[in-house]
Amino acid sequence: MKKILLVILVMLLSGCGVLDRGNYEKDRDGFLINHGFIIQYHTNQIGEIDVFMIDKLFTYFEALDYVDFDATQLSSNDVVQSFVSSEELSFCGIESTKSIPRFIQISDKHYYYHTRETGYCTYDEYEFHENGYSDETIYLVQEVSPIENKNVTRFKDADFTMNTFEDTLFVENIFFDLVDGIWVRELVSPIPMSFSQAGNSHEDLADTLDQFHILERYVLEKQSINLLKLADDYTDPDVRTIWSEDTIEALGRDHDIIKYVRIKIAGDVLDAIHDVLGGLGMFR
Repeated sequence: MKKILLVILVMLLSGCGVLDRGNYEKDRDGFLINHGFIIQYHTNQIGEIDVFMIDKLFTYFEALDYVDFDATQLSSNDVVQSFVSSEELSFCGIESTKSIPRFIQISDKHYYYHTRETGYCTYDEYEFHENGYSDETIYLVQEVSPIENKNVTRFKDADFTMNTFEDTLFVENIFFDLVDGIWVRELVSPIPMSFSQAGNSHEDLADTLDQFHILERYVLEKQSINLLKLADDYTDPDVRTIWSEDTIEALGRDHDIIKYVRIKIAGDVLDAIHDVLGGLGMFR
């Protein structure tokens, strides 16, 4: 009798859509960085996912390499160097033949590459003083650094990632203006820290972003990725259809997932999506 009642209950719930939708914690929003991806999400008042966005991240060093940024174009003098040399990077165990920018801006905050005596290298918040920053009352402005360390660390690792849905990173240049007799800070250029931030200006990423959007729409529609299984040989360069026969049969060969999603990083994408859904309380 109990089994019959249970079956009836499941049928009723399925018919009402309770088992298909609204399976997540209500009114949740946030983001998760995992497997080299960032996913931003939101659930509504009935526990449905109504915002789901996927992006592939660059680390800071990867982003600089991607745009082939030449940090040696930045200003340098005996007091302030706007780039970090490869020798200084090696002090923190970072092997690189290229220099990187020392000063960056993210939103309305400013950060600088801080080499600590402990051997750690971080990006810490700073305040800029055009007349130099010193405890002395009398000093020559050009001989005093304009940087005041705010003792707030933003990135504990110099090769960091960040939330690219909310923030944009800009390279800063700091130099002393001999005419006005003050330190000057200027923005040089933005650095794309993800596929989406670089996508508008780099066509090679556009196709991958389109495939991300198909996966986003699928999650919003189905509220689950339980049917998405990859073929065993999906990473083979010669394999065009990356999905398993079970997934093809379940969705149909004309489904956008089957026809258009072919990225070889699909496994990592699905792992990241699964972690987000699991964190939201996905029914299993």
